[in-house]
Amino acid sequence: VLPPTSCSLLPTILQPLMTDRGSPLLNFYPEHFKLDQNEKKRDWESVVLLPFIDEELLLNTITKY
Repeated sequence: VLPPTSCSLLPTILQPLMTDRGSPLLNFYPEHFKLDQNEKKRDWESVVLLPFIDEELLLNTITKY
């Protein structure tokens, strides 16, 4: 899982899919999200609660590139 700030690790042509407002995949990269801190003391120990990726949408989108 990569955050949008790490989009530079992807091929240049795919980077906008993580950051552009018009990207069909943008909902999978929320700016705000909840953490499951189930008995954890630090944020980095928590489980990040993110939406599941629609695999069909992902594959259909990236095959256009």
